[in-house]
Amino acid sequence: MRKILLGSIVAIALLWCGSWYIQANNTRQMVESWVAYVNADQQYITYDNLEISGFPTHVRATLTNPVFSGRVDQ
Repeated sequence: MRKILLGSIVAIALLWCGSWYIQANNTRQMVESWVAYVNADQQYITYDNLEISGFPTHVRATLTNPVFSGRVDQ
């Protein structure tokens, strides 16, 4: 009985970690795609680093030293 319980806990933990990793990777790709879309005509947004954090409870995207220039709606 203990082995089944321990195996179940390990399986759930691995699924949780895998799910978080997939969500974090998708978040990184979405932010990078959005910045590339906005910068298609002219460079409006620059940043030094994109950091993904928040494990295990949430996914947080942080841009280091973001610089916004010009108007996107023109």
